[in-house]
Amino acid sequence: MKEHPILFSGEMVRAILDGRKTMTRRVIKNQPGPTTVGYTELLLGHFKPVRSLRAFEGDIGSDDHKKALEEFWADEKNETLACPYGQPGNRLWVRENFWAVEVAGQGVGNQFLVYDEEMGREPRPKELRPTLHLPRQPLRWGHHSSIHMPRWASRITLEITAVRVERLRGITESDAWNEGIRTPNPVAGFMLRWEDLNLKRGYGWDDNPWVWVISFRRP
Repeated sequence: MKEHPILFSGEMVRAILDGRKTMTRRVIKNQPGPTTVGYTELLLGHFKPVRSLRAFEGDIGSDDHKKALEEFWADEKNETLACPYGQPGNRLWVRENFWAVEVAGQGVGNQFLVYDEEMGREPRPKELRPTLHLPRQPLRWGHHSSIHMPRWASRITLEITAVRVERLRGITESDAWNEGIRTPNPVAGFMLRWEDLNLKRGYGWDDNPWVWVISFRRP
C-alpha cells in the first residue's frame, strides 16, 4: 500500500484526533490557464482539464481569435494531473511540529517525542512520554518543524477515501464542516483559515485557485 506524507497544523491535528476533520484542500502546484473550466477524472487520482475557447472579438481568423486560440492550447501543458497525495486506498502519514528531548544521562537511545499540539509550549521533563517506535537515527535535541518529521515519528495515519479537483471557492457548507470548521458560518471560517495559510503564498481566497480535495478517514 502506497503512503505519502502530508503536513497539518496543530489545530488541524487536534481536529483529526477529535474526529471533526475528514477532508483537506491543497493547492495544485501547476495552476492551469484561464481556459480551463473543469476537470474530468480519467482514473483514480488522475484528472484531465476541460477547456473552453473564450469569447473573442471579430471573425474567425481575427487577431483576438488567434490570441484566444493561443490561450486555449497553452493549457495543454496540464493535460493530465496526478494527485501527489495519492488516490483512494492509499494512506497519508501526518507530519506535525514536535520536540525531541533526551533523558538526562541516558544518551540518544532514550529520546522522547512531544507534539506541539499536545503541549503548546516547551515541554517539562515530567510531562514527557516515550516514543512508540525506536528511531533509526537519533534526532537533534530541541524543536523540529513538521517538514522534518521522519516517518517513524508520525502518530497519525489516514486512508484516502476520495479525491477530486475543484476551484477553492466552490466549497460548500458541509465540506467546510468536514474541513474541521465549527463556527456558525463554516465557509467564512474556512476562508479565514485559508487566508492565514495561503495568502502570502499567492493563493488567496480571491485568487480562487484550483485545489485538490482529499477526503480521508482514520483506519
